[in-house]
Parts: sequence; structure tokens; C-alpha cells
Amino acid sequence: MRRTLILILLLLRLASALSQISITLNPQQQFKETIPAGNYSGIAWLGGTRYAVVSDKSEHDGYYVFDIQLDTITGAILSAKNLGFYGSERHGRDDEDIAYLPDRCTLMISGETDNHIIEFDQQGRYTGRATAWPDSLGKLPENEGLEALTYCKESHHLWTCNETAPIRLLEIDSVMNVCHVIPYKMDTASISPHEGAFYTFGVPALCALNADSLLVLEREAYVPKMKLGAFVKCKLFCYNILTSKKTLLTQWQTNMKIFDHGFANYEGMCLGPKLTGGKRVVVLVADSQNQYAGVLRDWLKTAVLVKGIATGKPQRNK
Repeated sequence: MRRTLILILLLLRLASALSQISITLNPQQQFKETIPAGNYSGIAWLGGTRYAVVSDKSEHDGYYVFDIQLDTITGAILSAKNLGFYGSERHGRDDEDIAYLPDRCTLMISGETDNHIIEFDQQGRYTGRATAWPDSLGKLPENEGLEALTYCKESHHLWTCNETAPIRLLEIDSVMNVCHVIPYKMDTASISPHEGAFYTFGVPALCALNADSLLVLEREAYVPKMKLGAFVKCKLFCYNILTSKKTLLTQWQTNMKIFDHGFANYEGMCLGPKLTGGKRVVVLVADSQNQYAGVLRDWLKTAVLVKGIATGKPQRNK
């Protein structure tokens, strides 16, 4: 009887993880009058209209608070404003992502310099809690260390990963111990980079949907010597933790052309509030490299996530 009950519970979890999902993208937007040039690399929803945002070039270890107003029907961004920085006196650690822990009212920040995840209070002070990339998994390459970070409200666990292949998804429990390691296989790259070009292909952001599924952002960025012709290709997947299967939900590409300066290197992603009708917003932030050469912009983007009642594979919606 006990085994049967456990099997039923596992099947129910699997059915939940495979629930039908569709997603719709909104156009990217910029707010240059109220969002100063930055290197924004991660974002977490604090509740209401407030979001915590990290920069991988911050002088000090900590985070910004943004006020982002959304259309309650479409999820489009109506306004966005940087309200200021909250941080320590210690030097920045190439902060890559941030997660909010509502049960503790604290924030966790992943740093690529030391490959540690450190907890902050809402005044930007260290709490003393931290965890790190396990030595047993080997040393991470410079500039390809800890990247994405997200918190699951159902399990009270964190999820993180390194940036480039071989990628490992790490589940971290409530006492900051790594309790689960999953190898993650990316899609095949679309190009082979030319000599002298900048190229990166990896996972910059994760977003926990529930205890059994993650949104995974795969990003391929290519910048040739002459800059024109640069592009960023993004693919957003629903990843089933129970089966290690991923399903493509949507994809998009931004470019740098003579008459198109929409190039956007998306690095941060989080769940936002529910809209009218119960749909959920996903908020994304791009790293402009401090508005490089006066051409790149600090783009923000939203997507609207719908989880259906019917059981089945997630639906692709471009």
C-alpha cells in the first residue's frame, strides 16, 4: 500500500510538471531617462512593482532596486526606474544573478569571481549565510563560473548553474547544501565563431516554476570585429527536473545592423506578478556593457506565461 501511494504521488508530480504551457513575448523596451547605463546581469521580483537587479561590474557587492510598472492585461512594461543601490563596502564579485527568499526576506547573489552564493538582507548587508560551487565538481574556468540563480517557493530550494558547457544544474537546500546535481545538455550552436570575434554560448538565467520544472534560457551571442552583423539568439525552454527533458517554448533574435540597434544580450530572468486572468509575467533584463559605444541599450523585456489545465507537452509559441 505504501509503495502504491508513493507511485501515485510521483505520477501526480510528473503530470503536474508536464502540464501544458504556452508563452507569448512582448517587444523589448528601454527607459534611458530613468535606468542609467549599466551592466545588468540578473533580476528577482521582490513583490509589488519592486525588483532587485545585479550588475556584473558593480564597484561594491550588492544590488539595485528597480520599480517596474506593468500593464495588468498584456504584461508590457509601462515604466521602469532605478531607485538606488543597496550593498556592502566589499568589492563586487562579478555578480551575475540574484534570487529573493520571501520566507526569510533576504536575497542571494551569485558571484562569478569567487563562485560563491552569498546572502544579503534588504539593506544590502551580509547575513553570514553562503554556499559555493562544490570542489568535487572541479574548478570553473575564469569568466565562465557561477551564473544563473533562482529560488523555488515550493521546495524552498535554490537552483544555480555554471555558464558554459559542460553545464551542471545544482539544487541547494535550505541549509545551503548542494543536494542534487543534474548534467544539462544545450542545443547545438548555430555557428562556429570566426577568429577575432567575440562569441559565447551558454545558460545565463534560470527561473523555477515549481518543485519539478525550470525555465532555462539558452543564449548564443556573436560579435564580429566590425560589430555590424552581431546577433544574440535566445531560446527559452521548460525543463522537467524529473525526466531531464526540455521543451522549447519560444525563441527570438536581436541584431546589430546599420538601421537596427536592437542587439540585446539577455542575462537575467525572473517570475513577476500574475496578470488579470491568472497569467504570469516573466521579466528579462539585458546587459548593455554600460551602453557600449553609445549604441547598446539597457533593454527590458517581458513574456506572458500560461499554464493550462490539460496534461501534455508544453506548447511552442513564437
